[in-house]
Amino acid sequence: MAKKIEWDEAATASRNARRKLPALIEEYFAEGRALAAGKVSAAALHRFRLRTKRLRYTLELFTPCYGPGLGQRLKKVHQVQQLLGELNDCAAARRMIDRLLPPKSPRRVRLGRFLDARARRKLAEFRAYWTGEFDAEGQEQAWRTYLTRSARRKITSHQPPTTSHG
Repeated sequence: MAKKIEWDEAATASRNARRKLPALIEEYFAEGRALAAGKVSAAALHRFRLRTKRLRYTLELFTPCYGPGLGQRLKKVHQVQQLLGELNDCAAARRMIDRLLPPKSPRRVRLGRFLDARARRKLAEFRAYWTGEFDAEGQEQAWRTYLTRSARRKITSHQPPTTSHG
């Protein structure tokens, strides 16, 4: 789980971004790799979806520091979030039908099989996207390099970055 980031309040937003965001993305890639590679629970995937959402929102705060190049990277993070959200929807629907329908009900069995198959497909889609695109060869290094070197625009600590989450 990600730890709280300690920002230097005396430094500019750009300086904080260059100093802190590369380590944040490194931790994110490590956790994502572990989930994409092995057997994983719905709860672990849900936690990673929430972490992905927090990462996206954090990066969005620094858009004024990085400019439009960050937008392309944010689209990739959003795609990870979307895939994990679809997986979470399957797990939530499965819990709901398990609460609402009797255990041996044919409808519950049929819906359960459907949701389990959909969850397997969505997990395969997440893993394919993660390994084939998001974490393809050199991507983590490209992220770290970008986050380290691209925060060039001067944003002082008196001018907080803004974002929309709509």
